[in-house]
Formats: sequence, structure tokens, C-alpha cells
Amino acid sequence: MKYFDYVYATSNLKCLENKMLKQEDFLRMLEAGSSREAEELLFDSGYFSRAEQGKGIDELLRAKEREAFETVKAFGLPELDLFILQNDFYNIKASLKCVYENTDPAPYLKKPASEWTYGIYEKVRENDFSGFPEPYGEIISKGYSILAESSSGRETEEFIDGEFYKTGISLSDKAFFRSWFELLGKLRSISTEAQNRKLEFLKARKSNVFDVDPVFGFYYGMLSEVRNLRTVLFGKRAGIDPDILKERLCITYV
Repeated sequence: MKYFDYVYATSNLKCLENKMLKQEDFLRMLEAGSSREAEELLFDSGYFSRAEQGKGIDELLRAKEREAFETVKAFGLPELDLFILQNDFYNIKASLKCVYENTDPAPYLKKPASEWTYGIYEKVRENDFSGFPEPYGEIISKGYSILAESSSGRETEEFIDGEFYKTGISLSDKAFFRSWFELLGKLRSISTEAQNRKLEFLKARKSNVFDVDPVFGFYYGMLSEVRNLRTVLFGKRAGIDPDILKERLCITYV
């Protein structure tokens, strides 16, 4: 991909960044009297279309995640597989667990992800680990062996997570992605503090308009925005104290 292609993508995304939510937007939602009032702020601002008002909030948030991926996908980036690598490995873990528990995996699989991840369940049930792209067949086979022999979901997850970080680094031909997967391997946490460190890493690379850095930053920033919205909206529905929810909020990408 040529340098000017990244510049084109970044300049287009800059316009969309201006529509992303800021920290003060989340604070206003926290101050709303109810979850319904907080949701109404999103419709009033145009974040959600009034035409979508009859849909459930979870459906709307999932649509935002899909929209973020479709936006960056439209630029034809050669690194797109790395954008969804984490979902690929999540689907590996979910599929193996569902095989072990004889449970339908469909409700647990994430999108967007590579198409082959949606066929893991059926192939593993048939004890067939062939036909997967390299190096995933071996990872799936070993992961399922660990689960079958130890009955330990945690041990299996730790193995697959370790393979995720190694695979990300090995597939990356750019310093940015190697540094990104190395950071994920060091943090290995879903805490707010860890999320903030990831966002700080990405925000520091916004100005590198001649490469993929700000494009991936926008995508991850949108996913983080949806995570914050889930924290606020579902937290208010559950009656959680706004001060507690505020502590759980990550910094914003903009």
C-alpha cells in the first residue's frame, strides 16, 4: 500500500473522529436521572438515528462495532486480518469450550472475525483439525487437548492467549503492530488501567499519517467507545452508583 493511501484513509477518518464521544459526553450520561434519559442523549445528539429508536441498546452498540470495521475495511488495507485477530482467537476459545460442554457456540462467537472461525465447532466435534490456515490448526488441536486432558478452561485460555500474542507478532511486518501485540502480551488484562494504557499507546501514534497506526487507532478507539457506553448504559440500568461507573470508564480516543 502506498503512503498516500494511508494519508487518504487517515484524512477521511479524521472527519469521523470529530463525531466520536468525548469524556464530557460520558459524564453527562452518568449525570442523567435514568438509563432511559442517558440513551435519549445519544439520540438527541445524532449518535444513534431516531429511525433506530425501537431497537434494543445492545443491538445498536453491536451495529456500531460492525460499522467501525466496515469503515476501515473500505480502505482495502493489507493489514486488515490483524485488526480482527483478537476476535479470531476469542472464537477459538469459545468454540473449544462449546465443544467440551456440548453447547451451541453461535451466541458466543464474535464478529467481525475470519470466516473460518465460524466452522471450528463442527470440525473439532469430528476431531478434524485440518483445513485451517497456518498456524491455527495446531493451536486449535493443542488447545482442545489441554481442555480434554485437564478439564481446565483457565489453562486452555492461558495457552490460547499466549499463542495470540505470539501469532500477532509473527504475522506483523510493521513495527507498529509488533509493538502493539507486545504491549497486549505485557498487560494481559481487561482492567480499566490496562485499557487506558492501550489507548494512550494508540493516541501517541495518531500523527503517523503515512502508515496504518491512526487507522487502527480509530478502529480500536471506536470499540473502546462502545465499551464505555456499555459500562454507562447497562450500569445505570442495574442501579450502580455513578461514581463507581465513572471509575470504570476508560479514557476516550478523542
